[in-house]
Amino acid sequence: MRKLVAVVLPAILTFAVLFSAFGQTVAAAQQPPAKRQCQEFFTLVKSIYDRLDTTNKGYFTKGDVDRALTNHTIKGREAHALYVLRLRFSDFAKTPPAGKVSNVSEKVPRVTLLDLEQFDRTLKPEALADAVDEQMESARAFLGKVNRKLYPSGSDAESLKKMRAVGQVGRGNCYLLSGIGSVSARAPEEVRKMIQDNGLDKRGVRTFTVAFAGAPQERYVVDELTDAALMINEVQTDSGIWVAVLVRAYGEYLKAHPSTRLVQRIYFKLDERELAEDLTDEGSLNSDGLKMMIDPTRFKLEQHLWGFDEEHLRKYLGSMTDFAQRFLIGPFLEARDESIVHDRLKQAICDNKIPATVYKNGGAHEASIIDYRPGKKSGDGKHTSQYGFITIRDQAGLSADEQKNVNNGTWWREGDMDDNCFCITVEDFAKTFSGFCCACKR
Repeated sequence: MRKLVAVVLPAILTFAVLFSAFGQTVAAAQQPPAKRQCQEFFTLVKSIYDRLDTTNKGYFTKGDVDRALTNHTIKGREAHALYVLRLRFSDFAKTPPAGKVSNVSEKVPRVTLLDLEQFDRTLKPEALADAVDEQMESARAFLGKVNRKLYPSGSDAESLKKMRAVGQVGRGNCYLLSGIGSVSARAPEEVRKMIQDNGLDKRGVRTFTVAFAGAPQERYVVDELTDAALMINEVQTDSGIWVAVLVRAYGEYLKAHPSTRLVQRIYFKLDERELAEDLTDEGSLNSDGLKMMIDPTRFKLEQHLWGFDEEHLRKYLGSMTDFAQRFLIGPFLEARDESIVHDRLKQAICDNKIPATVYKNGGAHEASIIDYRPGKKSGDGKHTSQYGFITIRDQAGLSADEQKNVNNGTWWREGDMDDNCFCITVEDFAKTFSGFCCACKR
């Protein structure tokens, strides 16, 4: 009997395991496959359609999408879809054929529910469906972990320290972020004084009042960011929304001061944009970010632009001739002088505790100078200079050439610097970059 049990019992157990596995396989096969995110996209857009086409046109435009980004009733999955709609608007939009519209305003590209329904039916083009999948998932993951508070998390000391990590996301406003970043690295408490948290208003929406140091008598009230706006502004996972609040407030400042950044506003038609923060895009020529972050009654900006040697002339100015440099822009350029760099940065950063920025790529890009230390030997003890050492933080990240210099040890990092920072000698700084801007006492 024992022999029979010893033979039969294992067989029964094996059969039970196989039967269970078979049942699980059948059950799994009977379950409908999970929907792709692009299959939900049309349904989600349809649910917010009345907040897109608010004037019952029968379609919505890019401007309608941008206005919806400030609508606090669009949250969660609907906000994911709105974010993707903003990114992919040109892929879905159509321009009415000539003769079908009666005025210029009706000739702008638009999207109808029929257009989106057709995409939902076919999920073609496939590349677009894949992109919608990827970006909807990216939005879901980001909103699930982003810090929605005003400032970075942690203790006061930790939060203030994290404020130096300003990052440029998808907007061409390095001129603004470099100024914000340089001040936040040197004196983050001064930046916090510019932003007042007003709490919830009658709509149940949190608002902030911004008074820039550069315009201390003016006040700009802006809303907290909606879910969708969090994803299109300068907000990293744990940065808080303080940078985006300042950027949006600067957009409101530009609305109140039509002559500011006039060249960019005319050339890029910035005044036609709906979002205040989008008005800050497309670069600047006057270090406007640094200008807004310092008190004009106490300090003034000094811009130092260096002349181009033959290497820089070819690299940055392309077809601009030597004649043009000498006689057209030459009078506005300075010699590359390490002693002047040392004197100016020591006075600004060390003596007066005020910020500076650096011009890169021939002046087409601006980044923060977050520290200057006079001395003969660097903090890591591996580099020497007759004058001192400069720490740069580029909000947009390092270029390939810059990263190469860090990798080979010509430039370096010290302590807990992140990947957007590097140290450089005064001599190499004056040799490599296009110039700098610093504040000095009046």
